[in-house]
Amino acid sequence: MPYTRARCARWASRTASPGSWLKQTRWLTRKAPPRFVSVQGHYNLLFREEEREMLPYCHEEGIALTPYSPLAGGRLSRLPDGTPTRRLAEDEYAKLKYDSTEAQDRLIVERVAKVAEARGASMTEVALAWLMRRTTAPVVGMTKPSHVEDAVRAVELRLTDDEVAYLEAPYVPHRLVGVMAQTAPTTASDSHV
Repeated sequence: MPYTRARCARWASRTASPGSWLKQTRWLTRKAPPRFVSVQGHYNLLFREEEREMLPYCHEEGIALTPYSPLAGGRLSRLPDGTPTRRLAEDEYAKLKYDSTEAQDRLIVERVAKVAEARGASMTEVALAWLMRRTTAPVVGMTKPSHVEDAVRAVELRLTDDEVAYLEAPYVPHRLVGVMAQTAPTTASDSHV
């Protein structure tokens, strides 16, 4: 970290690492910049492993949470009807993260659709509204004007506590994959990507 030694960096951010890493790094930089201001982790209704360590630590320390993959590679934006999408067909990394848990995640996706229908909203709006209750701002990829419109409407959508509980109830812990697994001591030597 030559920029931090030269005191050129004023803030820092981390992506997809265990909360214990952030605690250690933050302790090392407690008396001098850079101060951690945000964490960008993999977090959505289908993958909530950040709730183990990272979310509580960030809330305690006042660190912003800006999660990526808020719609689980598109899986939270539409019911699977067998119609292939380009994203579902080509995104190998998303397949690695979500295909092995498709059966258990389906119930959550169906619940997102039910809440969306009851609210007169899109599934995207519901999934993002849930995420914005817990984080600072999700990193949302947008390739169409409708994606922007859904994200803007999600800011105004306030889910009830009952709706949140309904969406969260079927969740079961997932195996760490991708970058999170590569940095976890118990899975670092496994093949991930």
